[in-house]
Amino acid sequence: MLQARENWTAADLKMAIEVILKNSHSQVPPKSQSLRVPPNEQRTEWIVLDEKQTLQEAGFTPKNARADEPIVLALVLPEDNDRVNVTPVSLPPPIPDAMLGGRQRDIDVE
Repeated sequence: MLQARENWTAADLKMAIEVILKNSHSQVPPKSQSLRVPPNEQRTEWIVLDEKQTLQEAGFTPKNARADEPIVLALVLPEDNDRVNVTPVSLPPPIPDAMLGGRQRDIDVE
């Protein structure tokens, strides 16, 4: 897991990813990485993040990037042939009621 700060640029994030990949015996320099975000919930399109833009300028804030609703950010590597493939590896745990901060918990009704 990587926790990035709002004032990081996309370039900063790519450097942090390089370290993680290096630790997993993979060499992928930042210039070979492409960070992309979906402009809609359908995730049918992906926009490349501007290297100089901070994560906050790109719209990532504590209000929309939460543990119970994480932001989707795609890392495209050279071997991906410019295709985005998002594979969820886990589901976030439910947030305790005390931490909801005024938000209502979704209730499934059958």
